[in-house]
Amino acid sequence: MAHAGGPWLFDLDEMEIRGQYGRVASIQPRMDAIHNGRLIAAAPDMLQALRAARARLALIFESDDRDPRDDATVQEIDAAIEKATGACDV
Repeated sequence: MAHAGGPWLFDLDEMEIRGQYGRVASIQPRMDAIHNGRLIAAAPDMLQALRAARARLALIFESDDRDPRDDATVQEIDAAIEKATGACDV
């Protein structure tokens, strides 16, 4: 199952992450709640940016006849995408 579509916004008053169709998550009021809320709200944007960066890096490496999967940065990007989605979608 895919995540709720972005963009997500952090509602500081309600301590919620809200998407197009309502609440995505609730944040526990703690000292780091604002930072956690902002980070969670940015997740769909970051995933989209990682996918775009991965695609761009693949083109760069392939233009040099190299396998992008051999690059440490690409491996980190692939691991982050897999962690976020449950599967590497490269």
